[in-house]
Amino acid sequence: MVVRGLCGFGVRHVQCFLISFTYCVFYLQKSGLELCILLIAYNDKKQAALQEQLLEGSDGNYTSVCLERIFMAIMSLLFGAWSVHRGVKFPLLGIVGIFGALAMYSTSTLVEVYTYQAIIILRTIYNVLYSVLEPLLYSLISNWVADHEKGSMALFIFSGQLIGEFLQGIVGFYLGKLKNEWSQILFWSGNCCSLWTLAWFSFGANHPKECFYMDRNERKFLQNRQRYKAKYGVAKKIPWASIFLNIEIYPVIFAHCCLEWAFASAHEHITFYFIKVYRWRIETICSLKSYGHFCSVLLAILLGIVVDKLATKKNISLSKLRKVITCIGMWGAGMMLPFLGHAPSLTWAKYMGSCYYAFATPVFAGLYLTHLDFSPNFCTVLFGISNGVAYLVTLGVPFVRSALVIDE
Repeated sequence: MVVRGLCGFGVRHVQCFLISFTYCVFYLQKSGLELCILLIAYNDKKQAALQEQLLEGSDGNYTSVCLERIFMAIMSLLFGAWSVHRGVKFPLLGIVGIFGALAMYSTSTLVEVYTYQAIIILRTIYNVLYSVLEPLLYSLISNWVADHEKGSMALFIFSGQLIGEFLQGIVGFYLGKLKNEWSQILFWSGNCCSLWTLAWFSFGANHPKECFYMDRNERKFLQNRQRYKAKYGVAKKIPWASIFLNIEIYPVIFAHCCLEWAFASAHEHITFYFIKVYRWRIETICSLKSYGHFCSVLLAILLGIVVDKLATKKNISLSKLRKVITCIGMWGAGMMLPFLGHAPSLTWAKYMGSCYYAFATPVFAGLYLTHLDFSPNFCTVLFGISNGVAYLVTLGVPFVRSALVIDE
């Protein structure tokens, strides 16, 4: 089968859809586990101990959290370097496909045998796997995204995370609410995982040279629009000394640390904040987050077009464009958090929550593409380094939170 396409729709867009689908399916699994834990803990009055463990489990058990973050840092760096020399199709198939399907289909049985600790341990495993997944997908982005489509394709790909959480919040909660059958959430996630496995195994490819259904003209078109990419099959030695001696990479690492700190300290605790402070029901929180993610996806589509237009016309340098977009995303999301935390009503909270998720979206077209701009051939290494350092920095989040939050 040959699919032809040059400046318009082509096989490269099919591959970008598959990458976005990968993000979507992984987040379906990850957010599905979190939703199941919430439904178990807060729908059963006998699970008061589990409620406390959930609140403590994120950052109260310092030893387990520190070990988790250290493992995430190591895995991010290792797989960032590993993906420079190896294909990522089959590792993704193993992580998202095989392991994901087995985990989703067998979790309810594991819970019956090993109680609810099994699902909490599985959530920790998924957090570590996420640090592996990001560099692998970043490698695919560097191979399949043309220079003139970076903004729109990156936002389209990373919005898979938002779509996954949106679908899980709507469909997953509806399934889990039926007679408290939370296991249906995992079965639905496992079915989506099986569908992804079939699509990825059949049509996914590491590189345009390996794509059997890609037209030669489009392959050449894509190659000409990736000006700084090394030739396919050429061994690339990672210049570790040059990377760490380049002073320009350190502001990017610092920005990545700030983003990860904000995510670990605020984003991950929004759900518990609304439950413990505002006493909101889980369905209210799911609707709030789903509404916010839906608005973010719509903004991502519009913002991607604008970013590519600005980058193509060259009215502003690419580095300045990335800085402006990143600052808008980080400052905007940060300013929305106080308003969200002091929302006087559900309607107000829904608007502020939507603005929070929407403002966070530009980071995908800003900071997340800076590594690709710096070095297309070693972007996974740069991403692994900045991601790994950010995970290590967030080791201090539990201590800061315990010092600040004295009374719920």
